[in-house]
Amino acid sequence: MEKEEVESLRQSILEQIEQQSFPEETKTKLREQIENASDEEIEKFIKQQTSAAGSGGGGAVGEGQCIFCSIVEGKIDTVKVYENSDIMAFLDINPASRGHCLIIPKKHFQFLFQIPDNIVSQLFLTAKKIMPSLINVTNAEGIAVYIAQGIEQTLPHLVINLIPRVKDDKLRFAWERKKVELDELNMIANELKLRLGKEEETEKKQKEQEVKQKAQEEDDIDKIFRQIKRRP
Repeated sequence: MEKEEVESLRQSILEQIEQQSFPEETKTKLREQIENASDEEIEKFIKQQTSAAGSGGGGAVGEGQCIFCSIVEGKIDTVKVYENSDIMAFLDINPASRGHCLIIPKKHFQFLFQIPDNIVSQLFLTAKKIMPSLINVTNAEGIAVYIAQGIEQTLPHLVINLIPRVKDDKLRFAWERKKVELDELNMIANELKLRLGKEEETEKKQKEQEVKQKAQEEDDIDKIFRQIKRRP
């Protein structure tokens, strides 16, 4: 990797640190680590981040790779709202609005589709549980639920943002509306339905196979017991 490219990556990491909602003391330590890191250490860091993002998760990544994982491990202080064995909810130190709350899986996953269904359920059930109290505590008139995926993520760790909203708070979640022909909409819908149908069929076959396998195992166990009973 060329020195110019390494320096560009170093600056990118520093910019990401500035965008995170951590105490200034924590940011200072992180900045010092990145600024004093050798070119080889920066390159290694980027390779580790890329590997973690593409692996689909399955556990907290190594030290120094993910700030959210460092929070889970207790290496970075935060203001917790809720926690269980799989997820954690805490307040954003530099919030978009008063009471801005973050909910993350404790294991390192970048994308929603990578997360096991039981943890997905816990993430959204926790959001559902927190929202009424968050509205009451902050006197909000609503809650924006925001999840960045891919290009908008500053860190490769999924987070659900609960952002209390009030009238004229100047927060903007808007995009330019575009005109699309009905034929194109139908084409996209048909492709989506085709892919979803194939996925459902695959899941159905997997479940049928699991049922058959379980039945076979139970039958084998039953045969063993019958053989034992027949022995003198």
